[in-house]
Amino acid sequence: MKILKTAALFSICIVLMMGSGYAESTGQEKLMAKRAATVDAYRNLAEKVNGLQINAQTYVRDFVAASDQVNTALDAFLKGARVTNTRYLPDGTCEVDVEMGVKELVRELETIKKQTGFLIFWQTVYFDKITEYYKESIVKATGAGVPPEKYSAGTAQAAAAAPDWSSRKEVATGTGVPPKDATGAEARIMAERAAKLDGLRNLAERVYGVKIDSSTTVKDFVTKNDQIKAEVDAFLRGAEVSDTRYKDDGSVEVDVSVDLNGVWGILKNAQ
Repeated sequence: MKILKTAALFSICIVLMMGSGYAESTGQEKLMAKRAATVDAYRNLAEKVNGLQINAQTYVRDFVAASDQVNTALDAFLKGARVTNTRYLPDGTCEVDVEMGVKELVRELETIKKQTGFLIFWQTVYFDKITEYYKESIVKATGAGVPPEKYSAGTAQAAAAAPDWSSRKEVATGTGVPPKDATGAEARIMAERAAKLDGLRNLAERVYGVKIDSSTTVKDFVTKNDQIKAEVDAFLRGAEVSDTRYKDDGSVEVDVSVDLNGVWGILKNAQ
């Protein structure tokens, strides 16, 4: 009986220590935090999958860059990854773990390859080789999210006035190389697509790293709020290709840029 009383008192102390965290959160806030964490987890899983090596010179990201059809098909597949764990933390943060079996992934990549038969080069690439480079049987990722209401309340004042950075243009460079066995126009097109994809990825990193105040970055908005993420991602996909350079070794460099005033407009309207 004494042990039970002690345990009960300990539980009460834990709840009190949680303060304004999930002890006071509504079901709606938890749901929104979970959704944001799930989106973040799927994004992190996609980054891991894109980084998987197929052979000595080719990665999954090269296949993704081959066409919009491939990108869309793989993205839809990864969003079906299993959610294995959900954790609600005292500070209001939710963490979600997702995973995808490597064999499942290989089968889906082969299916996508068959559906995009016009990509001649990829017919000679075998995705089961991924297991020779990646020894784990499962690809795992974790995402984090908080309720937009809680986050916005803490940052609305910091984002009230147009910051200096909103008047500048952000530029990033991407590099792409053609697959080993690709030649002629196909090699050039695939290198261009890979370069643009790399440029957009680098541009997103630069934009996400822009500081709104001393402790808050654009990434804090983008990764914790589904609506803001969707709007910023759509804005970045429309980045201008300002220059394209073709190298003697067959590689391509692409400069992409956006006016940060557009990003600021999205963040301001979300307050």
